[in-house]
Amino acid sequence: MKDLFIVAHPDDAEAMLGYAIAESTDPYVVVATDGKASTVDEVGDGFVAAGKRRLESIAGLSKLGVPEDRQFYLDLTDGGLAQAVSELATKLQELFGDAGIQRVITTGEDGYDGHPDHIAAHMAAASFCTGLRKSGHEVTLFALASDHGGEVRVTGDQSQKTAALAAHVSQTVGDDITRWGNVDLYTPLIVDAETYRPSYK
Repeated sequence: MKDLFIVAHPDDAEAMLGYAIAESTDPYVVVATDGKASTVDEVGDGFVAAGKRRLESIAGLSKLGVPEDRQFYLDLTDGGLAQAVSELATKLQELFGDAGIQRVITTGEDGYDGHPDHIAAHMAAASFCTGLRKSGHEVTLFALASDHGGEVRVTGDQSQKTAALAAHVSQTVGDDITRWGNVDLYTPLIVDAETYRPSYK
């Protein structure tokens, strides 16, 4: 199966979709924003921060089995993806409209945690799938279930997911990969399984 994973920020793929990515035999990952609005450590100006976050994402996704040439960074504005849903959907069509994508995996309608960028990623993914179907392509959208009650359950290696998250050193505090500033960011996402709700329309 040729799978396209669509997320808003560097680290979203590893944190939220990591088991599904690791399980995929033919994965491609799109990171929509540059991640400049979310950095804990001191990394200089925004351009430096964005560059560092991309390098972290490349390393993290590699640990899940996604080589760099299957990772796509669109550098849209972090925190402004809700205003760029159409632009993201268009970019997805340009990149993957004729790529034979069979499954699209992304965050749920609620963005998993209500983050506007996560919700926007879902909206763009859904729009992209609609366009593919109208063109005669068979594609299924799988949306991550924030209540862990999705029909499709994907288990994985927690140590592999943790190692992938550990690549995002700008988002953690010291050696504690669960901490994002004063927030316990990653622990709720290092679960036994990810669950997804499929949509065929």
